[in-house]
Amino acid sequence: MLMAKKQSLLWEIYQNDLLKGYLFGTMHVSGKVAFSNFETVYSLIDSCELFATEVPLDKDTQMEMGRHMFLPSNSTIKDLISEKKFAKYSEQLAKHFSIELDLFNKVMPLYLINLITQKSLFEDDELLNVSMDYECWKYAEAKGLTMSSVESLENHIDTLYSIPIDYQLKALKGALKNLPVFKKKARKMMKQYKSQDIHKLYAASKKSLGEIKEVLLYKRNIIMTENILKSIGTHKGFFAFGAGHLAGKFGVISLLRQNGCKLKASSVTLEVT
Repeated sequence: MLMAKKQSLLWEIYQNDLLKGYLFGTMHVSGKVAFSNFETVYSLIDSCELFATEVPLDKDTQMEMGRHMFLPSNSTIKDLISEKKFAKYSEQLAKHFSIELDLFNKVMPLYLINLITQKSLFEDDELLNVSMDYECWKYAEAKGLTMSSVESLENHIDTLYSIPIDYQLKALKGALKNLPVFKKKARKMMKQYKSQDIHKLYAASKKSLGEIKEVLLYKRNIIMTENILKSIGTHKGFFAFGAGHLAGKFGVISLLRQNGCKLKASSVTLEVT
């Protein structure tokens, strides 16, 4: 069955005509815009028993994730590209984002791409210390909900290591080759997020991931769906994860429908400004 082209970041999950929970498409960003009109989100979290993000966001899990953000075997970005290119990229990052590449020389290229995406979307005074997902996590934890995730830390780390460094480096080079164009694309995605057009967000995510969309999108969507189904078997849940995972033939909404759930855009209005 084809998914209705509803534009919404909030979706209700039904089993046997009973409301079992909500899906909330987030952006993994820490800009102030991400926290606009959150009272609606909080009220829905209050109505649930379980809260889940993509991976657990407790302190221990975040520390463990931090251990896996570095290139293997003590290698560096400088080792993997020419001296001339490293100097050029250093100049571009300093000019556009005030980022010193030497400080990020040992991190996996995907983490650096995420950083320049954030910098593309927001001015420094618009950035906060916590992400949209973590703000929701903190709120739900303070309310005493059962805390969970739609993807295990182990699976998340395995997925990261399954992406070849050569591919990550190629993606980083593509971004740094023309930073004004990269900024424009990032801001276009933010505009799509604000309009809650999950279908365009899905299309943009799929296109940007290229040959690794199977690993980073499709396979993870299956895992997320399986964990959501398990959770709603025992708890009414609120599930907050990247909006790019919602739509599409292989998206979480479609997969939940294939497993007997009814999904509809929430009747609660969420405004993102």
